[in-house]
Amino acid sequence: MLVDGTDLYENPQLYELEHGSYRGDFAFYLAVAARAQPQTVLELGCGTGRITLELARAGYLVTGVDAVPAMLERLRHNMFELSRDIVARIRIRPGDACNYREQGKRFGLVIAPFNLLQHLDEAGLTDLLRNARAQLADTGRFACDLFAPMPTSTTLDEPDFSGLERRALPRSAGTLLVDRRERYDRSQRVLTTTVRCRRLGADDSLVGSEQRTLCRRQWTRDQLLQVFATAGLVVEACYGNVDLSPWQVDSPRIMIIARPA
Repeated sequence: MLVDGTDLYENPQLYELEHGSYRGDFAFYLAVAARAQPQTVLELGCGTGRITLELARAGYLVTGVDAVPAMLERLRHNMFELSRDIVARIRIRPGDACNYREQGKRFGLVIAPFNLLQHLDEAGLTDLLRNARAQLADTGRFACDLFAPMPTSTTLDEPDFSGLERRALPRSAGTLLVDRRERYDRSQRVLTTTVRCRRLGADDSLVGSEQRTLCRRQWTRDQLLQVFATAGLVVEACYGNVDLSPWQVDSPRIMIIARPA
């Protein structure tokens, strides 16, 4: 089950403005793939294809699954500029990451990149990991990454939007003003980021505006390890950042590689 409140993914263009240029996790997933040497990769929560396309460029056959039609449509758009050889390595499938199955097929690598696990409550997290385990080949691997939890003492309730960014639109179509507000619910352990986007015309007049939210549950490493074990996955490695440094209590990320028990 998803954490309620996230609707940023309904606007893939705004999502890509926020996250599309991120490249920090490429090395991690390429390294995991090189170690697992899968014939096929299943990506849960593929979104607009940031990781999907990178794995396909590296020669892997990738099945990308996502529950949001707008994100998959943007992925198809992003494939237009690729060569036919790369496009031929990609399969796009609509579906819920917690229960999507391809009958009779096992994958050498299943991934849930870029904070996907933080969009799930405990039941959803368990379902996703069990579903991933059921689709792994006997020698396959599962990999994921997410933000490390905020300190328990954190109090975050920004009253106003801040961090205004001014971005020129292509073909002289005007300007986007993008700013954000963050709030943290300590009782539910959910961080909510609200992104506000205002579009200005060539004369700086307001053309339109919208707000989107992104909700992320905070999971501790110990909580994750417990659910992994329940789902039949043995954690082989846990890193603390994209540079594959060992995980420590103050690490900014949790990056896990696991195998079937």
